Amino acid sequence: GNTSDGVQDLGLSVGRYRDAYLSGGIHLGGVGSANKLEDYEEGTWTGSISFGGGTTGQSYAGNTGYYTKVGRAVTITVYVNFSNKGSSTGNAKIEGLPFTCTGGSAYNPGGLHLNQVSFTGFPQAYVLVGQTTISLGQTSESGTFSNLTHSNFTNGTGLIFATTYMTDA
Repeated sequence: GNTSDGVQDLGLSVGRYRDAYLSGGIHLGGVGSANKLEDYEEGTWTGSISFGGGTTGQSYAGNTGYYTKVGRAVTITVYVNFSNKGSSTGNAKIEGLPFTCTGGSAYNPGGLHLNQVSFTGFPQAYVLVGQTTISLGQTSESGTFSNLTHSNFTNGTGLIFATTYMTDA
């Protein structure tokens, strides 16, 4: 008959529940709106590289991506490997993110690995706000940023990238 707060466990370490089906969210660590988790999702996506928005003649030895979305935070990884980089020209972007980026670009210079790409600076990548694309570039030792383009890539170029960005979806 008495109300108690924070003293009752649901399940035991040796007597766990198997599945939980909720019609709403779950509050973790508190009762405020900041503690409410309403969305969790995992999936795959197909990443592709465009040059100036075009993909003419491209083919891939591999192009796979994975994502985990917890609330508004989306963590993605992508692997892309050209067998033919095609003939499109212009700035390089990874296309096809699973959710639109909102609230600020996700900038991650440490999460990008490029193989068989010609550049003189430090590789850079960032998710573009309001879009489902990642811009690829380089920063020189003096701090000047420039976009990577079709001419920086080869038919054997491989790319691995990971970052977390925010979405409203």
